[in-house]
Amino acid sequence: MKILAVCTVVLAAPAFASTSGPLRAFDEAVAAGLPQRVALPAGDAEARDASSGELVVTSLVEGLDTAFSDGTRGTHYMATWQGKPAVVVRSAGHLDITVADATGVSITGYSGDTERPHRLRRDGSAESAAATARAVASVADEPPTTSGLSPNPHEGLSTVGFHMFVHDDVEDRSDQHIHAGYVAWWAVDMRRILAVRRVQTVYRRRMPGLTDIPRHDGDLLGRWTLSMQRLVMREGLMPIPGHSWFKFMLLTPDAIEPGHYGRAWLGGDHAVASLNGPYTVIAHEYGHTLGGVHEDASVEWSGFWPCETNLYSHSNALRRNCYRYTPENQRRMREYMAGALPDEGERRLEMVY
Repeated sequence: MKILAVCTVVLAAPAFASTSGPLRAFDEAVAAGLPQRVALPAGDAEARDASSGELVVTSLVEGLDTAFSDGTRGTHYMATWQGKPAVVVRSAGHLDITVADATGVSITGYSGDTERPHRLRRDGSAESAAATARAVASVADEPPTTSGLSPNPHEGLSTVGFHMFVHDDVEDRSDQHIHAGYVAWWAVDMRRILAVRRVQTVYRRRMPGLTDIPRHDGDLLGRWTLSMQRLVMREGLMPIPGHSWFKFMLLTPDAIEPGHYGRAWLGGDHAVASLNGPYTVIAHEYGHTLGGVHEDASVEWSGFWPCETNLYSHSNALRRNCYRYTPENQRRMREYMAGALPDEGERRLEMVY
């Protein structure tokens, strides 16, 4: 029952013991009431300059809870960083600022033992363009099951939990950095899109039979689904009609098979995504589990450059990511949460991501 216990915790405003100037400055500003301006050191860790960046924290994101595998939790805030809309995640020993726009995802992070920020890679940069161009994800039919794990969700659902199991072979990324790049911006959007009271994101590591599953064959999604269903049955994590619903994803360090970076059951509860794919891969695969389809994705314009929405099927290295769903796919997700399932003709879709 330990995963269920994580799911049902309601988070309050954080009370952390800050050890560095940036974290302490943030906590003191938030405690004084929002909105607040916070001056944070903006130079890279190796830089000698003392330049500052302005973080304007505007509001706490209500109804969005995050639990990391080490037992710590994260709280989300809406903000602007250096003049751009941002999501801030404060967790024990971490402060991560995520800006997701058509130029890519930019993450500025502060930890408890340093005054200077660290930065993570950006989608749209030269180093990630190749991964974006070759990333492929697939969506398939939900396999037959007699377990009763996948009935339709019900109108008025109060909680949806997105559980991410980090494969044992992922050794170079913390939960917090995975969350800042792939999940924080998306989770805030899901809180807005879905007609639920609470969205929860939960990270789990080192679970024998789940996070150590062999990952180099074409049936990874099927084997992951069966393994996860066994755990759900054993631990009593069945969805509660009208109250809670759970989605489960395995995060792998590289392509799940040659040229493929993600798979999901359309309208199902299980998915696999590679952290070697672009920052939209988790949004893409979870989007399929919520009934979103490639046909309703699009290429749009953000500023003066075209971008692909989260469920677009044919990635082009010359285009960027929009980091949002189209209104049509948002409608599909809300209808799915209200009890509608995709039509049979929309199943077994494959896309270049």
